[in-house]
Amino acid sequence: MLAALERAFSDNEAPALAVECAADACTVVVLFWRLDAIPERRRDTTPTGRPTLKKRTKTERNEVYAASLASHVLATVRESFAVAPALRTITVVALRPEDQSSDTATAIYAGTFQRTQVQALAWERLDPLSTILQADGAALQQKGRTSEVVPLSTEEVPELEALLSGVGEVVRIGNS
Repeated sequence: MLAALERAFSDNEAPALAVECAADACTVVVLFWRLDAIPERRRDTTPTGRPTLKKRTKTERNEVYAASLASHVLATVRESFAVAPALRTITVVALRPEDQSSDTATAIYAGTFQRTQVQALAWERLDPLSTILQADGAALQQKGRTSEVVPLSTEEVPELEALLSGVGEVVRIGNS
């Protein structure tokens, strides 16, 4: 199962790594990027129809970031179930670098998906963020008026310590 998952994840934009697999369950780490990867400007048009670039608000950038994170988590889950037919449960932990020069990462999302739950999703019309928040034990913290995605704390999400125990060899984890 690990080899099949490794091959499937090899071309993902957000790298993923299966860190622990049992008979029908697996824990996968998704290495996501920091907010500064989201452009500050977006395409727009002027009232006269000319193309322009418009500055995003902090809230808009955070919304794009959270939606992108959710989309990558769901793509990883769907891909995992597609290449590993024996897999019934997948736990996803998303990590991001603490800063640009650090090799230390913090957890920003954790959740467990059941194959039956994922198979029942209406993929063509789902909202990625609300979908990942419906996963078993889902943890994603957003702060403030702008809904910034902030690192998870093992104090606030006690199950996170157990989820991260198998990740230590792969990535050093910093808890906030």
